[in-house]
Amino acid sequence: MKKIYITMVALAMATFANAQITITYRVNMSSAQLGADPGCTATAGIAFDPTADVVEAMGGDYNGWSATTVNCGDAYVADAAVDFVAVGGGIYEKTVTIATFANPADSPFKFRINHAWGNDELRGIGDGNRHLNVSALPAGSSIVVNAIFNDSAMTIVNTTGIKSVKNTVVGLSTSPNPSANGFAKVSYSLNGNDNVTVKVYNVLGSEVATLVNENQAAGAHTINWNTNAADKGVYFVTVKTGSVEKTTRVVVM
Repeated sequence: MKKIYITMVALAMATFANAQITITYRVNMSSAQLGADPGCTATAGIAFDPTADVVEAMGGDYNGWSATTVNCGDAYVADAAVDFVAVGGGIYEKTVTIATFANPADSPFKFRINHAWGNDELRGIGDGNRHLNVSALPAGSSIVVNAIFNDSAMTIVNTTGIKSVKNTVVGLSTSPNPSANGFAKVSYSLNGNDNVTVKVYNVLGSEVATLVNENQAAGAHTINWNTNAADKGVYFVTVKTGSVEKTTRVVVM
């Protein structure tokens, strides 16, 4: 049995159907301070308080993370689509799967505190946004972006030198096993979008069925193999993504 390792090279957005990219944004809030905006409910010079303050994706409604439009001065309302999660050491993160822009191939993003426009970062620097070029990333890839809140140098780590993480096809199984009622349910999960084939082989290594041959999204998948045409015996179900594969054994009775 071979282990599958899918190298996820990703974080971002795309314009083609199925051209999805997974991005984990991480922002260091250790030195962050609340901003000031006379028109909003923001106070300048107060240090970020991890026991009371919240980190959000700035402009969730403009970059498509959230359908909620936030106006200047609106009170904070929890929104799982844009709220970041504390992971320790002053670091907050959020993972999103979105589509890339085709032209331009930049994905704008930045962060804010407590839902207030006056607390967004990078004011007065360029156009006030960070830009993540994702034009070279293939569909189904995944990357991590590390940033520092209000870093005037716009430092972004692990985008050009992409930080790879191991990805696997997990939980591959067949049921019932043995199969005696004319079908075997094949179940597996993908940790990233990818082109997938699921094939069945006999003990001689000959292919007897192709169950899947398509691009599939991350998450759980189930497919039924009709075993009525198969002879009794041992078979191997193989899930393949790219150049790697994972196999499980099933008995047909």
